[in-house]
Amino acid sequence: MARENIADKDTISIKIAIFLSFISLTVGFVSGIFFYSWFIDPDQSVQRTDRPAPAVSQQAIPPEMMAKIRLLQNEVTRNPEKTQGWVQLGNVYFDTDQFQNAIDAYQKALELDKSNPDVWTDLGVMFRRNKEPAAALGAFKEAVKINPRHEQALFNQGVVFLHDMGDTVAAIEVWEKICQLNPQAKAPNGQSLPDLVKKLKQGSGS
Repeated sequence: MARENIADKDTISIKIAIFLSFISLTVGFVSGIFFYSWFIDPDQSVQRTDRPAPAVSQQAIPPEMMAKIRLLQNEVTRNPEKTQGWVQLGNVYFDTDQFQNAIDAYQKALELDKSNPDVWTDLGVMFRRNKEPAAALGAFKEAVKINPRHEQALFNQGVVFLHDMGDTVAAIEVWEKICQLNPQAKAPNGQSLPDLVKKLKQGSGS
């Protein structure tokens, strides 16, 4: 099952602000200028695929999490051919904000089994948190190839297009796919995704 809305620090926080400003340029001449702004926190932007993870600082990993990491490290050392061990290790690294370690673990899992769209999605989240948006987009696209109805992966593609690549048109297109699949779809902040897409289109003039 998908790891729920990329919640914890990766829960997408989407805020829309529409600013209307009418500026008088000369006597008797007024031009209305419409500005829109769609703000997405770059560190809280994509949806993960299971449960919200605890907020854990990389500088202060709780002892129980360290114990879990050591346990899983030993497990993958003993059984490196078992995909689930690598996935679980990647998940713990994910939850403790160890981006590169999570990337390495997820990639090991995908070397063994490339068919899990949830692992591709979580890998993409870690790439983005690691400031590798192109790699993140590639991972999300792989998830969608496996499951074209994977809403988290589709949503995350839109986030990368909009926030990291400045491609509003591509973001709208991918989010419209979600709306077609699920007209009741909501953004992680609970707002209607179709409504957000509509406002984004109005603001961009598309």
